[in-house]
Amino acid sequence: MRISLTNNCNLRCSYCMPEKRISDVHFFPMNQVLRCVESAVSLGITHFRLTGGEPLCYPKIEELLCKIKQIKGVDSVHLTTNGVLLKEKAAQLKQAGIDSINVSLDTPDEKEYRVLTGGGKLSNVLDGIRKAAELEIPVKINAVLREQTDVCALAAFAEQNHVTLRFIEMMPIGFGKILPVDPKSKVLETLQERYGRYERIMQRKRKADSQEKYGYGPAVYYRFSDLDISIGLIQAIHGKFCDRCNRVRITSEAKLKPCLASAKVIDLRPALEDTENPDKLAELMRQAIFQKPKSHHFEEQNSKKSSETMNQIGG
Repeated sequence: MRISLTNNCNLRCSYCMPEKRISDVHFFPMNQVLRCVESAVSLGITHFRLTGGEPLCYPKIEELLCKIKQIKGVDSVHLTTNGVLLKEKAAQLKQAGIDSINVSLDTPDEKEYRVLTGGGKLSNVLDGIRKAAELEIPVKINAVLREQTDVCALAAFAEQNHVTLRFIEMMPIGFGKILPVDPKSKVLETLQERYGRYERIMQRKRKADSQEKYGYGPAVYYRFSDLDISIGLIQAIHGKFCDRCNRVRITSEAKLKPCLASAKVIDLRPALEDTENPDKLAELMRQAIFQKPKSHHFEEQNSKKSSETMNQIGG
């Protein structure tokens, strides 16, 4: 279960956040987050990821993390962050029991990073990654795949810092409709020219103790003959994984999304506010999870739009 703690962020990445400040910044109340986790555990959900916006902007996040870890039945809690505040928060997160951290980093180039993030300082992120490594917190780097992405530069950076690198295919919504990128040709074929032949790391062959390294998500990992780190691809379109998806998401407004690619949401606030019926929240979650669609239909939507365009131009 992915839980968004806030819609606020301290960066303004061009493909993600608006340039202006968000007028309705809100934070998921801690007591409600904990109730959601307790209800989720009662349904058999044991792995959690804290996201945002930027979760490290959340007040007392280390206290929240500590309390989640103390809930009986919780196996792991992970965090996805842009890394800007990671250096100053890493020790507190380690003490609270964080299991791993994913750092979103789309370029290792300082100038490009500043432009892409609306003024962010790359040095803050690099210091955060190094601090986490010093504290022996497992770290992965996530890079959203764009036409401009220098995959070799990111691979070299990840290898230098001894962290796993994953490339995330941009979904064809919003900014992603404009610049679709084929991950196989962009990542695997490009890296093969620099780092030699690649082979897929088969999930069935992963050792139980390697789950900490690879995680439980939809990424498919590859190794290259001349590269000392693993490269992961998360491909919602070119490597559709809906048949294996076991994830649900709760927004910072307490709305449960059975599927990220679907507009369907279930408002949990009435159940969260009904303290006289504590089982109501878990039942609402259970019903919502059973409504999880079998798959997204982005490729069909794109095909339909392409056909419509061809018809318009006489194709």
